[in-house]
Amino acid sequence: MENGADVKHKSSPYSLGVRLFSEFSGTFILCLTILVVSSGDLAGDFGSLVVSMVLMLLIYSLAKFSQAHFNPVVTIAFWMRGYCEPSVVPKYILSQIIGAIMASVVSSQIPSINQSKSYFSMDLPTALLAEIAFTFALVLTIIFVATNPKTEGNSYYGFAIALVVFLGATLVGQYSYASFNPAVSSSLFTFGIIHLNGLMIHFLAQFTAGILAVQAFKAIQ
Repeated sequence: MENGADVKHKSSPYSLGVRLFSEFSGTFILCLTILVVSSGDLAGDFGSLVVSMVLMLLIYSLAKFSQAHFNPVVTIAFWMRGYCEPSVVPKYILSQIIGAIMASVVSSQIPSINQSKSYFSMDLPTALLAEIAFTFALVLTIIFVATNPKTEGNSYYGFAIALVVFLGATLVGQYSYASFNPAVSSSLFTFGIIHLNGLMIHFLAQFTAGILAVQAFKAIQ
């Protein structure tokens, strides 16, 4: 673990409250966008593009406040890399989960969205592999563009992350709903798009892939 990166994070001029609100609001907007797109006429490749563009805008807008995780797996990966204090990790994750659940609550109160939602049936082994593959790709990309000293200060980090999400949603969305994020999966579950067994498969794949991505980065370096 690189303590220098941890010190850099602790020197943030923003209070913990601001950072937590950044994580809450970013995750809320991301999940709300996904639920709106999924329940409307934007599903498909265009919907994937919309979600990716919103994610990119959120990253560039909020990264300076909280590093723009919006994903419990990313928070854990940042902690493993030394870029997030241990005491902050559960608070970040809680803020993300609350934001995700609030997005599903708000969506359920919008008739046009709530009435058009449908349960997503998935083949669990296929969904497991899909979520592992692209959560791994997503977290590894984030680690490379956001925690690698060799790419420090780059301006393409948001685009790179959004591109992975777009590709993943386009290629495996039909198999797993292309969550790659426990907060998003929680939102899909509470909104009624995936069932509990699907949620557990998502969690297993996502957390496993996140840890593997950090280890892969260390091995590459």
